[in-house]
Amino acid sequence: MKLLSILLISTNVFAANYSNTNLIVKLKNSNSVKSLPSTNILSSKKLFGTMYLFKTNNLELLQKQLTNNPIIEYIQKDNIHEAQKEVKNNPPVSFNYKKLRSRPSDSPFHDPKSYKQWYLQNSKNHGIDLETVYLKGLISSKKEIIVAVVDSGVDYNHPDLKQKMWINGNEIPGDNIDNDNNGYVDDIHGINTLLRDSKGNATSDPNPGKSGHGTHVAGIIAAEQNNDIGITGISSNAKIMAIRTVPSSGDEKDSDVIEAFIYAAKNGAKIINCSFGKSIKDQAVSDAIDYIGKKFDVLVIVSAGNNGKKLEKKPKYPASFKNENKMTIGSSDLNGHRSSFSNYSQDKVDLFAPGGMVLSTFLNNKYKTLSGTSMASPVVSGVAAEIRSMYPNLTAKQVKTILNSSVVKNKRFRKKSISSGIINFYNALEAASKFTNN
Repeated sequence: MKLLSILLISTNVFAANYSNTNLIVKLKNSNSVKSLPSTNILSSKKLFGTMYLFKTNNLELLQKQLTNNPIIEYIQKDNIHEAQKEVKNNPPVSFNYKKLRSRPSDSPFHDPKSYKQWYLQNSKNHGIDLETVYLKGLISSKKEIIVAVVDSGVDYNHPDLKQKMWINGNEIPGDNIDNDNNGYVDDIHGINTLLRDSKGNATSDPNPGKSGHGTHVAGIIAAEQNNDIGITGISSNAKIMAIRTVPSSGDEKDSDVIEAFIYAAKNGAKIINCSFGKSIKDQAVSDAIDYIGKKFDVLVIVSAGNNGKKLEKKPKYPASFKNENKMTIGSSDLNGHRSSFSNYSQDKVDLFAPGGMVLSTFLNNKYKTLSGTSMASPVVSGVAAEIRSMYPNLTAKQVKTILNSSVVKNKRFRKKSISSGIINFYNALEAASKFTNN
């Protein structure tokens, strides 16, 4: 999988690859793991349910030994995949941020860079109507919602994010002890599946290293509102759980993505944002999405991809999976059109959201404008967080229905998405209110 935005560009574009030491195996019965041949299995780790990760020093031989074994449902290599296509920021020639509003005082947000966040403004400017909701006083008492950002890590010390980070209150920082017995030592803000300890366990620091992608995604969702710093996040009551799973260069393994999903769900995340994708159908990841939906009621929101293609012709995953608790998001631009880079599908893309020329938080306490379906996905995650915060009894499937049914419809998106429109926060709140009263 690869982060779907301008940020991660690699000169090492390579064909589909996989870990030569890992094999993902789904059993028909978890008790049957003991009956498997152990000659070439160095270690086994339960990922979830009856899904296991086997370590081996002879992958091909182990795969051959397990093939056609009646106790096994399927076997999958731990896939690693190609670099994602670059997306260029391409504003209209006449674009001027300040012309988007009639006067500086017409916004409920006074963060100094918020006037550049066109996507927060009214739907006539092709935004999501976040400002309208606040101006009309429609934000009521809310429950804190945890949003997991499974990405390249998050700069949790960024001044616009440090107050919005999830804190694991059951851990004592820096004591090098797994206080809450969840399998991770000192996981205060999340975990890092890319860096493992001597026992092979994911470590606890989700600092992003050289990639600002995850930090940008996190800011779109939940940068602190009205702190007179930087930008305005969409969700005022979301906390960001940072999970570093996508490397700054190269690509992540399916087993790491699965571990990230399970960790997020077990530790209270109700929304997971996934601004990445790959071109191979990794069934184990789809099964993990189903599992956390059924057991933990998690809504997974993923980006559609940046190839500008119909997903039926050039599938991307997890975008092309049809899980009931997953939404796939395409990118719209400042003119209310489909971004030229955005993938689309009448059957697989749920809706579109602003993803072109999106300003958000970045490394070294900075801010940056990026474009990509990577940016559209967290816009929806932010709106979904607000809906689940104000209406905590709504299920993941119900929130998905509400978001799809409340879009601003546009003929340009007919046959390009299931909903034929762009997400709208004002409409979604109204729909959620009616949904809960029925």
